[in-house]
Amino acid sequence: MPTRISLIIRFLFFCVFFSIGAGTVAFSILLDPELSIYFRNRRVLAQLEAENKRIEELTEKYQMQIDMIRREPNLLGRLELVTFGKAYRPKEADASNVPIFDKNLQETARAVLAEIDSKPEDPPMPKWFERCLQPNIRTALFLAGSGLVIITFIFFGSPSIPADSSKEQPD
Repeated sequence: MPTRISLIIRFLFFCVFFSIGAGTVAFSILLDPELSIYFRNRRVLAQLEAENKRIEELTEKYQMQIDMIRREPNLLGRLELVTFGKAYRPKEADASNVPIFDKNLQETARAVLAEIDSKPEDPPMPKWFERCLQPNIRTALFLAGSGLVIITFIFFGSPSIPADSSKEQPD
């Protein structure tokens, strides 16, 4: 007759092995549609948050520049140099309005524009997840989990009840 401690240990083993087996089966089933979409959505969300942060920083920068231009109107001419690559000359009656180009400034402006236009690389999915998405590994996970569930029921299922030898058998 099994003791109370042995029944508790048997129950704990049943719970642990059944949970692992059922979790593995559920994981192998949910891998492709749900979890892959989850990881893609996380990646897209991270990109959107980075873009929003960049937009907020640009908005703050431009607002500061607008405030500076309102306080000091001559600053607009100096910003023209940075933005358009033209040398600023104060407007005088005898000065010509021919723009002077600065090569270093143009190269710097192109580099900044190229940096803005380039999109950051998408962070890859975790390596373990990519391996689990392979069809043969998914099948192996499913079979291993269902095998563990079956073995759990066989070895740790309900205990066998010994037949009472005190009962009389009918003739």
